[in-house]
Amino acid sequence: MPADGLGNVVEIPLAGLEIEAVTMDPNNSSVLYLGVERAKGGEMHSFDLDTMKPGPTMKLKDALGKLELEALAFCPPSICGAGDMHFLVAGRSSKVVVIRMKSFADGGDVVAVDSFDIDNLRCRLAGQCSGTVDSIKALQVLNGVIYAISSVRNELYVMRSEEHAGMHSTAIASMSVFSLPADGNWEGVSVREKLQAPSKNLRGQPQEKSTTKTLVLASDRLGAVIEFNLTTSGLEGSAPRVAGYCI
Repeated sequence: MPADGLGNVVEIPLAGLEIEAVTMDPNNSSVLYLGVERAKGGEMHSFDLDTMKPGPTMKLKDALGKLELEALAFCPPSICGAGDMHFLVAGRSSKVVVIRMKSFADGGDVVAVDSFDIDNLRCRLAGQCSGTVDSIKALQVLNGVIYAISSVRNELYVMRSEEHAGMHSTAIASMSVFSLPADGNWEGVSVREKLQAPSKNLRGQPQEKSTTKTLVLASDRLGAVIEFNLTTSGLEGSAPRVAGYCI
C-alpha cells in the first residue's frame, strides 16, 4: 500500500475461521500466517497470496497448552535462531511463547521452545511493578525489536534484545513502556519505518537519509485505524484513517 494513500483493499472470505492475528515472514511476503482460535485449541493457517488459496494448517494445542491465542508474530533468525521457523504467540496471559517448527506443513510438529513474561520484564527492566498486563492483544517484530500491546493496561511495550557473546543466543535486555490513547480498546498494531525526505546541512551538503517509525493502531470500539509517530519518548500526533484502512 502506498504510504500516502489508502491503496487497494482486497477482501478474502475465509468462512468459519475466527482469525485473531496475522503475520508474515518478511523474506516470503507471498504467504500470510493466520492465528485462529478454536474451542479445541489454537491453530495456524496459511494463505498463499500468489494463488489466492489456503495452504497448510498446523495445530498449536500441544505447544500452547491452555493459552488462548490472541497475538502472533513471525520471529526472525536474529532473535529466535536459524534453521527452523519460529513464531511468537501470546493471548490471555502475560506470557509470550516461542514456538518452533521444521517447516509449515499439514500435521507437522510444533514445539514450545522458550517463553518470556511481560509482567516480569515490565517490572525488572522498566521499573513498573504494579498491576498486570492481563493479556497481550498484538505482537510484531521489526528489525530485531519486539512490540506488544495490552488493551487492559492500555500500554505499548518495546523490547530490545542483545546477543550473548559466544553463546549464539539472544535475550531481551531492555524494555520501554508507553501509554496508548485512552478508550481505544486497541487490538491491532503495525510498526513501520518511513524514509525521510532528503535534506541538507547548513553548508548545503546532502545529509544521510534517515528513517522515522510510525505506529498504526486498530480499534474495533472506535471503528477506526489511527497512525502515530513513534519516538524514543512515546507516541506523537495522530492521523485518523477510516475503518478498513489496511494494516
